[in-house]
Amino acid sequence: MSIWEIIGIIAAVLVVLFIVYFIVDANKNAKAEKEFLDNLKESHGFDIAYQITGTNAQKVKGILLDNSAQKIALVKNNVIQMRPFNDLISFEIITDVKTETETKGTSQDGLFSNTAVHKGTTTTMTVTTSVKIKIIFDDLDNPSYELDLIKELYMSEKKAIDEASKINDYLSVIVHRNQQKLAK
Repeated sequence: MSIWEIIGIIAAVLVVLFIVYFIVDANKNAKAEKEFLDNLKESHGFDIAYQITGTNAQKVKGILLDNSAQKIALVKNNVIQMRPFNDLISFEIITDVKTETETKGTSQDGLFSNTAVHKGTTTTMTVTTSVKIKIIFDDLDNPSYELDLIKELYMSEKKAIDEASKINDYLSVIVHRNQQKLAK
């Protein structure tokens, strides 16, 4: 057996171990999130109407809404902070976008004249690098909560934008109702 065959076998084994590690880790995270959410329902009587959550290293992060109890559960690293809908003052969706431009091509200078030929293509790509939900509460000790859907919940760009749109709708209704109560 040659050295290259041995290296190939070792590389294959390492790839398999790497894949198994990530499957086991993903299963642990899914199990941790399910247990956390079940505990939230049982111990706090939280009836989840909407949730945007994720788990990494068995640490749950996210925002959950309970319409019947009029509460928002804010979660960072398995620590729950309950807030009544009435405390919600405002919110915003903050996106960071990165634009990359790439030019590929050739150019030829005219040897016997003042002409030049340029051939090529320019490609511009816009990538959303961050989609944050920032919520402001009527609380001077702890006035805000932020959650980055891409960096903290590891969502794809498209999914993060879709989820931000959904939470925007829910939070808009809550803020609107709070404003109506204050106007009375």
